[in-house]
Parts: sequence; C-alpha cells; structure tokens
Amino acid sequence: MPVTPHSRAPSRRRGQGRQKWLLLFNCQAQGLANSLSVLCEDVDVEYHDPVSLQKHLAAIRERASTCDRVVVAPGLVDQLGAELAGRGNVTLVPSPLFFGYHPDFCDLEAGGRELNPRYGSGYNSVLAYAAFHHGMDESAALALYREDVYDALGYFDAWCAARHFFIERYEQFGFDIASRFIAWSRTGAFMHTPNHPKILVLRDLAALILERLGMDTVQTDAMPHDNLANGAVLPVYPEIGLRLGVRGSHLFKRGDAYRFASLRDFIAESFRMYRACGPIRASTMHAPVVARATALVAELR
Repeated sequence: MPVTPHSRAPSRRRGQGRQKWLLLFNCQAQGLANSLSVLCEDVDVEYHDPVSLQKHLAAIRERASTCDRVVVAPGLVDQLGAELAGRGNVTLVPSPLFFGYHPDFCDLEAGGRELNPRYGSGYNSVLAYAAFHHGMDESAALALYREDVYDALGYFDAWCAARHFFIERYEQFGFDIASRFIAWSRTGAFMHTPNHPKILVLRDLAALILERLGMDTVQTDAMPHDNLANGAVLPVYPEIGLRLGVRGSHLFKRGDAYRFASLRDFIAESFRMYRACGPIRASTMHAPVVARATALVAELR
C-alpha cells in the first residue's frame, strides 16, 4: 500500500472530549496502547492484537468506521477492508523488528505449522537446527556456539544491517526514528527478542505517533508496565554482547514461566521438538542464514 502524508489532526483541549482511537497491532499492542494513554490525556485507546482482531473482526470494522483515528500495522490493514483502509483517519505504523542482538534466531516450520519452543514463536536457534540437520548430538551442537562460527555466519555484522532496515522501514511510513534509536542503544539491549521491544521503545514510538498527529503530550518520564517482559527473553550471546557493549549470557527466559534455562537445556529441548516433527524448513525470511549455517556446519563436522 503506498505511503501518503497524513494531515495533522487538531488537538482537543481538556473539556472538549477525548478522541476515540483504535489500535490494531501485533503482540506489542498492549504496551503501545498503554504508552499512548500515558503520554496523551486526550485519547481513549482500544487495542487488538491479531488473535483478538480475528475473533472480533466484524465488531472492530464497525468501530473503525466511527473512531477518530485508527492506528494499524501495515500487515493488518487489509483486515479492515478496502473502504475502511482508505479512509483519512487511518495511520500506518510498522511494528518494531530488530535482529541486531539476536542474529541466531529464526522461524522454522513443519507440516505447514510454525515450530514453537517453549520460548515462543520464531525463537529457534539457527545453529541448533543446523546441527540437528546434520545428525550431530547435543554436545557437538553446543560446541558450535563460539566466536569463529559467529564470525563466519556474519553475526557480528548483523547490527549494522538490522539498524539500517529498522530506520529505513520507519522512514517509508513517514517516521524519523534515527535519533531515538541512538538513545535506545545507549541503554543496553533494547529488545527482549527480535520482535519484542522493551517498553522504552514502544513509549518513544507512541510519542512519535502523537507528534505526527498533532496531539498534545504529557511531559513525563513515567513508563507503562513492560508486559512483554512476561514472555520470552532471549540472550545476547557473550561474544556478540562484547562487541555491542551490552551484557551477554547464555540464559534463556521461558515464555511460559519466570524461569531461565541454560544454552545446553535450550538445545536439548529444541532437539526433542525437532525429533517429533516431520520435514523442517526455514521461513522465507530466514532461509538464507539457515542455508549458510547448514553449509558451514557440514564443513566443520
């Protein structure tokens, strides 16, 4: 869908009534909605993630036609239907996606379904799968997690490529996020996983949305609850963290509990899942890095 400039919405002063906003986003919806509410007293935000959107699609389409503003991720805009999607009150906002801290993680599928370890969808290790693909045991797979392997796979170069993709993606939709990106990177690793940003990122994104639409914002450092911290938290491998100036580890927080697992345990759990599957293939996005890893592991065996 082509990107067009949005007119600045007139700000409503206290007493004039709040604007009704509808937010259709991915798993980041709750944090972004809370951030919009914290920063602007002039909006009431109703939010839906993809599961909720599908469940209540008819009612949501009806509400979208009467809301002052509909903020929607580009991948979900077609759910509104052509008539609603083309209305002037629709603002497209990409969801944060950044692999700079976690270049080893990928989407795998088998039998037409995503393979989801207990850490969450898309959190398969490229190296663990490459080792399994070649029939290596878990100890041999564990030995692959080292500097020369990361270097050969381009993991140390992932930050710059991911940063370029991130900033350019927002520019395509009219958001200048470069200065915010610099500030985030100075706080440490600002992503829990490649698709789960920390709440600081969502709060700053909310500020940019409100600024873009001409809304008055509250000048506060208050942060909403980081609900995505309840889910999986993937480690920045120590060798990668050292080069990026952030703390590294091999500790994986599960998506279903406040418990951490070691890299050895993560590999063992991944192997159990892969053994129970039929043929496995990588998603289109991650097929190139998986192919490089399987080729490299074949040489190292």
